[in-house]
Order: sequence, then C-alpha cells, then structure tokens
Amino acid sequence: MNVTPQIVIKKEMPIPNGYEGRTLEGHTIINIPDWLSDEYSKLMELIDGMDYYVRIQTEGEIGGKHGIKGDAGIICDLNGNPLEKSYLVKSGPHENKETFVITSEPYIHVSAHFDKEYIIIHMKEIVPKLPFYHFETLWKYHGIISGIEYKIPDKYKEYKKVIMATVKKSQCEDCHCLHFY
Repeated sequence: MNVTPQIVIKKEMPIPNGYEGRTLEGHTIINIPDWLSDEYSKLMELIDGMDYYVRIQTEGEIGGKHGIKGDAGIICDLNGNPLEKSYLVKSGPHENKETFVITSEPYIHVSAHFDKEYIIIHMKEIVPKLPFYHFETLWKYHGIISGIEYKIPDKYKEYKKVIMATVKKSQCEDCHCLHFY
C-alpha cells in the first residue's frame, strides 16, 4: 500500500530537478520529501501561491496472488466504510485513470498475507498528520482461513466486511477486481 504523501498541483508543469513525480492531464504530482530536508522547504517555496492539495493515500485497495501466496491491503474509515474514491486522467488517451482516495483523517488499513490454508492479518489505525504518520496495530490474526469471520474480536466486528474482503482479495489470481468498494 502506497502511503507516500503527495502534492497534486492543478496544472501541468515539469517535475523540478531532484524530485519524484509525474504529470497527468491538467495536474502535476510531486512526492513530498522528508519534512526535515532542504528539498521539503524548497518545494513549499516553489508551490507557494499555486492551486494544489495534498493526497495522503493513493490506493484504496491493492492485491493479487502469485503461486500459492497472496497479499492484499484495503483501507476504510473508522466505521468500517470505504473512503470516497477520486481519479485523475493520465496525459494522453483518456482511458487510463489513476484512482486514489484523499484523507487527512485517521483511517484503518487491513492487510492480509495468504499462504495455502494459513493467513496473517494485520489491522492498523493510521493517523496521517502531515508530515508524520502514526501507526497503531489494532489486531493481528495468524491462523487458518476457515472460520476466520468468527475469530474477529468483538470490539472490531464493525470491520468484518473489510477484513473478509481483504482475505478474499489475497486469494485472487492477478487481482484487478474491486472487493470492498
């Protein structure tokens, strides 16, 4: 799951030397460097006065299975609901879009690592306070997939839907389908 904070400038421009990013149709995305670096200060000066926003989380769900193992990650709000999706059209042909969600509020990240009949699940609460992130592991599960829905702790039952969607996604071959959204 990509959690690199990025600045999305609402115009096309070349990526400044020394920065990572890309240009989309009508937008420029620049990865935000370490906030203690000189590059961070220079970037803030460079975009001063421009129309921009910060996007914190760039993917709502990722996953796929390779051989007998699979990984998946899905995020949701603190009530277990999907975060609202947005997209930017890439430069050139309009059929290619970059999907992401924007949040500056705390959110839940559920990850599943599938290996034959065993699955490892980590559920974390992430508090994005630019330029810092705070991660707190809420629940870990390492066991057999069968019956996992009954082994979710009571205080996390509201996350059952996203946990089970993440488990399913971790078992998909070359997964491109949406499981939670």
